[in-house]
Amino acid sequence: MLLNVHIDGKWRHGETPEEKARIISEAFEILAEKGSGGPDWRPGEIALFSFSEKPYDDHSSPNNCLMVSTNVSSGYGGLIWFFNGDHPQRRDVYDRTWVSDNPEPPDFDPQVVSDPGYPLFHDPASTLPVAQVRQAVEEYSQIGTGDRPECLSWIGGAMSGQRDDRAPIIDMVDEPEIDWDSIR
Repeated sequence: MLLNVHIDGKWRHGETPEEKARIISEAFEILAEKGSGGPDWRPGEIALFSFSEKPYDDHSSPNNCLMVSTNVSSGYGGLIWFFNGDHPQRRDVYDRTWVSDNPEPPDFDPQVVSDPGYPLFHDPASTLPVAQVRQAVEEYSQIGTGDRPECLSWIGGAMSGQRDDRAPIIDMVDEPEIDWDSIR
């Protein structure tokens, strides 16, 4: 299986163990440079890791995904994992989105972006030391199937990084009724 990594606006691909190790290192270098707390105006960068038979491009929609972000300033990162599509064991773990869970979270907010578009940040209880985040990515790469890494704890959540055991971090905005006929 081919490891696909989307970061910094483009896809990277690796098939051999050496290629996979190289693009994981590249991704973590970019996250260190542009991740949460980075020098530019963005709230942070996310790396998307996924496995497939063929290389992904800008028109691809991954069916398995490990989203990773880090904040080099705080030394923490966070992960979100989900599986879309068919899976032979499609039950329980494959039926929802999962967010990294730290049973001993830091006593401060490490400011790890979970959704740079909003922006939203991981709950501190979803953040882990960067070394542990990298270990999970390396396990994901070694498994090579798109299955969720098991070297850390997970909790149900959402693609935004929201944890199921917390109050919503954003409220939905009600759209006003628009009388389209009156707009002419």
